[in-house]
Amino acid sequence: MGWTIRVLAVATGGTSHRDTIAGMVILRATTDTTNADAILVGSADSNIAWPRYLAFAHSPALRGPPRDGIEVRYARGRGAITLVFGNSVGTSGAHTTDSGVFVEVFTIDNAGIISRWVDGGLGVLVDSGGHDLGHPQGFFCLRRVGP
Repeated sequence: MGWTIRVLAVATGGTSHRDTIAGMVILRATTDTTNADAILVGSADSNIAWPRYLAFAHSPALRGPPRDGIEVRYARGRGAITLVFGNSVGTSGAHTTDSGVFVEVFTIDNAGIISRWVDGGLGVLVDSGGHDLGHPQGFFCLRRVGP
């Protein structure tokens, strides 16, 4: 099973201006039995222009072992689906703290995913006047374009 998805993300807070991120993501079913929460793994197009303020532990463009760039996690107890960019478990069996982009899924169907994202870094952005801008965050839309 695999999905090719077009990504459109808009930063609506925590930055000095609105950024739009666009590109392609490929997801596939995981065969990793050590990570019980990950149901899909994948990678983002290496040409996506990620803003520099995002706190990735590793590139979302990584593919396959020992670490994928993207994980889709399903918390069975809460029924919640989360996409994580740049902070997958990999062979270490652990996530990196203070990093990654976490995408909370609102709606998912065969056509795609509608969600909101927040940067997982502990730090916040500060503008040139010293004002705290908060954590970078916004909305995420993924539309399926192929199998």
